[in-house]
Amino acid sequence: MERIKSFDEFYDLKLKDEIERLQRENKKADKWGIAIFISAFALIPVVVYGLKESSGNAGKFIIGLMVILVAVSARNYARVSTGFETNFKEQIVKTIIDFIQPGLVYKPEVYMSSGYFRNSGLFSTQYNVYDGDDLIEGTYKNVFFKCSELEVALRKTRGTSRHIFHGLFFAATVNRQFSAGTYVFSNAEDDYPADRLPAVVRLDCRDGEFEKYYRVYTTNVAQGSLIVDAAMMANLLAFVKQIRRKVNMSVVGGMCYVAIPFTQDLFEPPSPYEFNKEEIKEYFYTVLLMLSIINQLHLEKLQ
Repeated sequence: MERIKSFDEFYDLKLKDEIERLQRENKKADKWGIAIFISAFALIPVVVYGLKESSGNAGKFIIGLMVILVAVSARNYARVSTGFETNFKEQIVKTIIDFIQPGLVYKPEVYMSSGYFRNSGLFSTQYNVYDGDDLIEGTYKNVFFKCSELEVALRKTRGTSRHIFHGLFFAATVNRQFSAGTYVFSNAEDDYPADRLPAVVRLDCRDGEFEKYYRVYTTNVAQGSLIVDAAMMANLLAFVKQIRRKVNMSVVGGMCYVAIPFTQDLFEPPSPYEFNKEEIKEYFYTVLLMLSIINQLHLEKLQ
């Protein structure tokens, strides 16, 4: 990370000019939106006139011309407004990522495959809505990881749905010798997927403070005890208190999975009319959070 002393300094040096440029670009969308409104409003009397027999071919020509004007305005509005979101992510979010940890790969339109989600064992596999975006992947402290925002739900009949997970989902490669499954569930969970996991047993962590917040299940007690040792329990509790969010994790088949719920979208651009520096700062902290999973849980020790 470059030697910039504060977020405000980073914002002024790296982001401010680009954000102002994006705002100017977005004003073009406003102009096309006004053009849509004016041309669509004008289309009504034109159609009324053009349908009169007295207008002849000239009336039909004018109608066609106005329809083309509305279509062109709508197409350009969609192009410019959609481009704003794409450019915001490619210019602003990517700049933040590159500053914090150069070399990470950012794919705004991609998200974690459902295979990672299922293999984690952290949630029920009964879902029919699986979506997301903003995949970030790379190596940090010799740990290869992937993470993205995910939205997972079970949509039922009559438009109702059951929320399963929305937030940051993280997967990192650890020691392949951890071939079993070890699952660390927050006691705040209403539903325990462990009830549906095959051949798991409750691991006695022998730590009353930790077990106030978590319960651990494993398919192999020896491996589970190596993974969720005294250091990991202390690290996980400290991490949860630091970020003030629920954290579930598992180590399955040589992969470590971490799920952190969020209510808000993680990297969606703010209003193009009012860029709040504090909103931009949240993106900065979200990227730091991804690396903090490795830092705070010391996943390099599970290699």
